[in-house]
Amino acid sequence: MQTDKTFRVRIPNKRGMLAQVVSHMSSAGVLFSDIKTRHIGRKYTYRDITVEVTNDAQGKACLDALEAVEGIVVDEVVGEVLRLHEGGKLVHRGRY
Repeated sequence: MQTDKTFRVRIPNKRGMLAQVVSHMSSAGVLFSDIKTRHIGRKYTYRDITVEVTNDAQGKACLDALEAVEGIVVDEVVGEVLRLHEGGKLVHRGRY
């Protein structure tokens, strides 16, 4: 079953670090959906990297590949399906 996983990471502000991250994650065979910059600080750039994984093993392989990059900090891994359902499935937007 294919699903999206978002890796919330801190990447050191050094030339070529994003390329290393993408290269290592690609080695797990994932398909990239989105890369968002959340914040650029003095030491780190905070990014959300969303990839499509086919199973839990591929998601774990992607995490392992990320953690193999020196200086990378993985703050959180978010399953997008679960995130979409936070707060319930239904939202009423009408007028009373």
